[in-house]
Amino acid sequence: MTSDLDDIVQRNSLRRDAGLPRLDVAAELKKLESIRFEAAFEREFERNRPRMNHRWADYRMRGLSRMGLWNKARAEVRNEMSRRVVGKH
Repeated sequence: MTSDLDDIVQRNSLRRDAGLPRLDVAAELKKLESIRFEAAFEREFERNRPRMNHRWADYRMRGLSRMGLWNKARAEVRNEMSRRVVGKH
C-alpha cells in the first residue's frame, strides 16, 4: 500500500513523462484530506439520519421547507464532526 505522498510522486512522474505540468503536492494532499472528510461526513450523516429524520418527515410540509430542514440537519452533523476533529488536536 502506498502513501498519499508516494501516490502523488508517482502521478507527477507519469505527468512528467507525458509532458504535463507537475501537481502541487501540498494542494493534492489538501484535496485528499477534503475528499476523505466529505466521505466520512456522508457516512456520519447516514448514521445520524434516524435521529434526525423526524425533522423533515412531515409530508404536509412543502418540498422546499423539507429540504431546508434536511440541509439544516446536515449542517448540524457537519458542525458536530468539525468540533470533534478540532477537539482532537
